[in-house]
Amino acid sequence: MEIAKEANPDGYTLVAATTAASTIARLLQKKALFHPLNDYEYVGQFAVTLNVLVVYPNLPVKSVKELIAYGKSGKKPFNMASAGVGSQSHLSGAYFLQAAGVQSLHVPYKGGGPSSGSVAAGESQWTLIPAPAAMGHIGAGRLRPLGHTLPKPTPLLPGIPPIADTIPGFDYTGWMGFFVPKGTSKAVAVKLQAAVVKTMALPSVKKAMASQATEIVIQGPAAFRKVVQESMVQNAKLVQSLGLTAN
Repeated sequence: MEIAKEANPDGYTLVAATTAASTIARLLQKKALFHPLNDYEYVGQFAVTLNVLVVYPNLPVKSVKELIAYGKSGKKPFNMASAGVGSQSHLSGAYFLQAAGVQSLHVPYKGGGPSSGSVAAGESQWTLIPAPAAMGHIGAGRLRPLGHTLPKPTPLLPGIPPIADTIPGFDYTGWMGFFVPKGTSKAVAVKLQAAVVKTMALPSVKKAMASQATEIVIQGPAAFRKVVQESMVQNAKLVQSLGLTAN
């Protein structure tokens, strides 16, 4: 994000912007070195990454409702794994706990691989992680999926209901899109957006995205800017409620 901010605005430098890198990371800096709304031109959004609520397969719960009841029962251990303090899985899990009115011990790991592996091994009981980090474990039966963070059912995860079916209004997904350095001409941004639209329509790309339970969502610069702005507000509230301090 910082390198792209200072790059030559000639259309040859793009930022593959994500929720974690573009909105969460700056909230954990004492002095933010970039602003996702002010320091870049917007090309557009191309995807939404679901977060999937998964549990250790031997945990005696088969639904989001049962997981909430298990958490409220006081049974121990009841640990929530994450990819680290301030990570997307940390904030999405915390958002779930707040919405469900449940407490769980947060166990931060050094990355998504170790955190999902800890749930598969039974060291932690559950996590709410980006779908690409979960799909391999789910397919192999090492994790049991209970729900996802889109507000409605999706064919990308057949048979797995939205968490919103249990907690009305629940919605915490990641987004992906392209920024370019401030000052990049509108004509270049428009050309790049056309290339994104064409690329995401390719059957091979659709198949690859679906295999990672990543939903293709095409939005232009103005609509994408609104998504980022709303994401900043949501995550700022979460960071503040959790009392996370800047690095």
